Amino acid sequence: MSGGDACSCLEREKPPIKREWVVWKLRFNTSAFNGYKVTPSDYSTVHCQVCGKVWRTKAAYVDELFCDRPENSRYWKQTEGAIA
Repeated sequence: MSGGDACSCLEREKPPIKREWVVWKLRFNTSAFNGYKVTPSDYSTVHCQVCGKVWRTKAAYVDELFCDRPENSRYWKQTEGAIA
């Protein structure tokens, strides 16, 4: 299950690594419900830079997408000097 309207433009037909999709929140959530605290989640927030759609998904392809902020990425957290 995902939240929001997922991209339906031509980007969807490309391999994930070549899509103009950016991960805004990688497996975390912030909302008024949890006091805007960072809360771990199975879902990630993705943005299509072509059509502008934003949605949440727990699909595996998010691991192949670019993160808009390096600290949003689990890979960033595994490097030296990273925010853990």
